[in-house]
Amino acid sequence: MSEIKGAATLRGVTAEVCPGGALAGLTLSQQAVDQGAAVLASTVVEAIALATAQANQRARHVLRAALAGVDVSALGLTQSASLTEQAESTVPDTWRVR
Repeated sequence: MSEIKGAATLRGVTAEVCPGGALAGLTLSQQAVDQGAAVLASTVVEAIALATAQANQRARHVLRAALAGVDVSALGLTQSASLTEQAESTVPDTWRVR
């Protein structure tokens, strides 16, 4: 199985994270830096949150398939419903339980 990560790019900021939100990579374009410290900071936080939602959702799908019948919600791989909805669209169909 390949490594599970999530990635998001917003306003020149690209964040790559592992499930749970551990930062694996962060790239800032000149455009992102030029927006100023306050906008850059909020963009970084937003990109990490979205990438974390993707990684968490992907991990849940893989674990559900591998641990059939086990409630994986206790693992703490959660986020807001709106981020879950956005992240769900990034999960490959092959990972979905049928």
